[in-house]
Amino acid sequence: MPLAMEAINLETVFISRVLVASAGDMDGLRWWDCSGTLHDAGRISISRGMPRTQQFARARLAFEVARNRCREVYAPPDAVTLWDLPADVEAQFDECWPNWLSNGSAAIHSAFNADPNDKTDLVAALDAVIGLSDEEHASIKSMRRAADRNAVPLGDHDGISNSLILKLAAAFSKGEPGKLAVPFARLGYPA
Repeated sequence: MPLAMEAINLETVFISRVLVASAGDMDGLRWWDCSGTLHDAGRISISRGMPRTQQFARARLAFEVARNRCREVYAPPDAVTLWDLPADVEAQFDECWPNWLSNGSAAIHSAFNADPNDKTDLVAALDAVIGLSDEEHASIKSMRRAADRNAVPLGDHDGISNSLILKLAAAFSKGEPGKLAVPFARLGYPA
């Protein structure tokens, strides 16, 4: 059965990744060590050499660190995570970088400057920058970690969607400081 394909808002993917990568750094939830790349230390150290593109260079570095750490903790076969979306979505995402460098939206720039009262509160950060629906808030409340505590299964989905991407990001909130739980979903129903 072919997967349903919704038009994915790639800015939402970018913003979600920035917020999760920032919260998971060592000065936040301590899931990975980006050495403050998305915070002041990264801004100061990288902005001299790349004043116009430094935010995106910092983001690319933080995304790779988070992706690799998540794969170390839990790499589900035949599933998607926030860091490993279907190949066609990842290709489209990569194609957007030049446009974002030239014409970054206000929402993208606000993701870099998101500062909820508790920067480790991913749900609040996502809600402040992207906005979550009541249904998404209810779904987040019902999410649970797997028995091994290393993952947050989001079940089977008939395709990738903007809502699923937000859930993949928000489900990181089920982790604890120093104890990463990787959210994942399976696409397509079993035959």
